[in-house]
Amino acid sequence: MVQMKPFRDWSIRHKLTGLFIAMALITALMVSVPIGAFDLIGLRRAMALDLATLADVLARNSTAALTFHDVDAARDVLQALRAEPSVTAACIYTENGKPFAQYVRREVLPTHPSHFDQSIFLAHSYRTFDAMHTGSFARATAVCSQIAALGRSPMRS
Repeated sequence: MVQMKPFRDWSIRHKLTGLFIAMALITALMVSVPIGAFDLIGLRRAMALDLATLADVLARNSTAALTFHDVDAARDVLQALRAEPSVTAACIYTENGKPFAQYVRREVLPTHPSHFDQSIFLAHSYRTFDAMHTGSFARATAVCSQIAALGRSPMRS
């Protein structure tokens, strides 16, 4: 086992080298921690915006199905979510809050308003037609799959 000399016994050259390495490590930490935190906050905001946008698009596309009580058309609207691998579940609700049509990839059903819940983000969007609330749309997605996707493609701003 190699025993290290106390700092006071180091040569001036080794002391300076050690101090410069310590300063470089502290500087790297002081720079990388805020950048990492900023990226994480940006990721959450981007995910929330993307999910809210998709929820709004699908809610707009399902307005006619809700208005005319066409469950098959509503299911067809939700089937478009197959193209989005991170979507685990989506549901269109009636004005009374009852499920009208649903899409489930892994037996997970969204039941809460928009928020982060551990590794799942739930987005909610309400639809009105002629000043009457016709229903709402909910979407759940896995946060882990969104983070993994960032390694394959650049993050949208």
